[in-house]
Amino acid sequence: MKRTACVIATGMFGNRRCLLKNRDRNYKPEIRLIKELRDDVEIAYLHDEVTGWCEGINEFGLGIVNSALSVARDEAEKELAKKNKKPTKDGEQMLSALTHKSINGAVKVLMDYNGVKLAGHTFVATPTRVCSLELTSKHECVKLDLNPQKLYVRTNHGLEHEDAGYQKGDNLLSSLIRRENALKLLDKVQDPEEIAPQLKKHYFRIPKFDIVRDAEMFTSTQMILDLGKLTLSVYLIPGKQKFLGVDDRLPKGYKSKLNIKIYRYKGDRPILKSACMNTDFPATLTDNAYRKMVRDFAASGGYHKAIATGNLSPLEVRRILSGI
Repeated sequence: MKRTACVIATGMFGNRRCLLKNRDRNYKPEIRLIKELRDDVEIAYLHDEVTGWCEGINEFGLGIVNSALSVARDEAEKELAKKNKKPTKDGEQMLSALTHKSINGAVKVLMDYNGVKLAGHTFVATPTRVCSLELTSKHECVKLDLNPQKLYVRTNHGLEHEDAGYQKGDNLLSSLIRRENALKLLDKVQDPEEIAPQLKKHYFRIPKFDIVRDAEMFTSTQMILDLGKLTLSVYLIPGKQKFLGVDDRLPKGYKSKLNIKIYRYKGDRPILKSACMNTDFPATLTDNAYRKMVRDFAASGGYHKAIATGNLSPLEVRRILSGI
């Protein structure tokens, strides 16, 4: 079985700390974006309805992303969930970690959740601090505090544990090439909105080594966590996932602190199709109802208000209006 898998990254883009996740699957995931309160902390996250896997951001600007070092885990997680007739526990571990304000608190959960440690490469970050974790079921955790001003990328081979993850052949070569290309491409990016498209439009001469790939294990989504702007952005790769929408579980009348943006690609160009901002901007946008809502929102001066408060940029508004 050929194996390929995820890319995660963290860096400063302009003056904003962001996390990136390219999520590769060997099945078509059913995903939902969720906002909710957990232990009185607002969190927003991507949820895989099949496996229960979650990653996201909280109201304190703490975000978490993970890439597998035992990629067989990624390949088998759907079958494991089906066999046990319930989601895997990794997602609940992630959500518990996201209820913490500090990196130290989140790391403590990731290292011991009912006796389980979250395996793989993990970045835990805030706008001012970045931590990496690296471990497998056969390797102890190496925890590093990284330079918050530098760019870091992890794929599917070990860095601190040289015998972890992919070790030989095309698998190792793919992991090395994807990491090297991602480092080169992301080093040029200054605008957080260009992070995902910069990787999407990159094409390698051997497709299975591409950063965003269309192979046996394919890229289904890209996720950007803008920690300073408290924004989770998801880029949907056409035909590679079933998107179930945004589920806002916040209490009625609760003033949300977190933003969600949803993009769909047209070729290599992302089109903003939905936004759930911490204003009165709506959570889901669909066809005729979406077009009417956009016109009504524009007529009421809502976009001018969103720009004035910094929740939408003029470029974002143009992208929204071009979508109708």
